[in-house]
Amino acid sequence: MATIINADTSDGLKLTSDTSGEIKLQSAGADIATVNSSGITLATGKDLTLSSTALDASASGIYLGGTDAANLLDDYEYGTWTPTVTGSTIAGSSTYVIQTGGYVKIGKQVIAQCFVQLGSSHSGTGAMKISLPFTSAGTSSSYGGATVSYKTNWVSNGPDFMQIQQSAAFGYLRYDNNTTIADLNPASVTQTNTAFMLIINYQVA
Repeated sequence: MATIINADTSDGLKLTSDTSGEIKLQSAGADIATVNSSGITLATGKDLTLSSTALDASASGIYLGGTDAANLLDDYEYGTWTPTVTGSTIAGSSTYVIQTGGYVKIGKQVIAQCFVQLGSSHSGTGAMKISLPFTSAGTSSSYGGATVSYKTNWVSNGPDFMQIQQSAAFGYLRYDNNTTIADLNPASVTQTNTAFMLIINYQVA
């Protein structure tokens, strides 16, 4: 079937070829892109430039470095969340001077940071739980953890790290006393302005 060029008031310009044919877009005799039944392919060395608008791939995502499922980037976002401190046995409540957190989520990977400065009232009991922006993965090899980049005004042992729990949107603050790993608990905070900062890295399901 011959190539057909149609123009009308309702659809504008149509370029149509048969199922085995291609439509070439050229400039000065050089290929820019090819349109066929599989889609649009840019010529070698040619780029897709978006100067004033975004590429919307929200429906299916974008393949990077291959077309396998592992190469599909179908989620990217960034934002803030408010970290909370509760107890694992009795949640209780805490007062805060500062509660702030931010995250970037790229596919299954979450990179986050938070800063918490506590007040003087804490009614929770058990291990000290810190909330996270997303629920972690359900496999022990990928649910991750967090390092403590700053801590101050802890009466005795302050936190050394946070262990993120499997299939959960929280982690436990813990410390290493050189002989064993132990939990902190809200009751260990007995003065105002006790603070900590976490750098968090984990995966979601």
